[in-house]
Amino acid sequence: MRVIILCVFLFHVSLLADREVLPKGLMAAEGSFTFPIKRDNDYHTSVHMSLYPKYGYFVLDNFLLRGTADIAVRLLDTNPRSAENERIIWNLGIEGQYYFPTRTQFFPYLGFGFSLGMNGKTLSSLRWNLDFPIGVLWLINDFVGVNLGVPIRLGFAARSVTGANAIANVIVSPGVLGVVGFF
Repeated sequence: MRVIILCVFLFHVSLLADREVLPKGLMAAEGSFTFPIKRDNDYHTSVHMSLYPKYGYFVLDNFLLRGTADIAVRLLDTNPRSAENERIIWNLGIEGQYYFPTRTQFFPYLGFGFSLGMNGKTLSSLRWNLDFPIGVLWLINDFVGVNLGVPIRLGFAARSVTGANAIANVIVSPGVLGVVGFF
């Protein structure tokens, strides 16, 4: 019975947000939540809790350009040498996402981003990241959507610009859940 109710609800919701494109000029604000898993070159793994506020503008139909910020708090770490100042990690960046047009309320997307960040207040921990967001935007109505995705981040130590220590870590989130508002 629950499955039938869920199917009827999803069909009804799909009628509310039946659009082919996300139009140029639309603005979007999003708040996302995830648990990224970070793996460094020494095979140490850490788990964080992250919050991602994002704000953007559709510069073309289905193409969103936005600023991003995230703050992560370490929950678990297998590296015995992790410093206490690595407990909080923050990043600021810019990201572009292309939403593939569909005739449903679901818009799959691919993206590319660049961000700078560091651990706590330690300037020596400065790093840059390449972000690859992948996921699906589910439009509940014309003003609200749910973002379900898998963000992938390659982190590079700032000293890698000079040639040493190229990839510092790879961060993959098992999933991201976000609420998007359109205006």
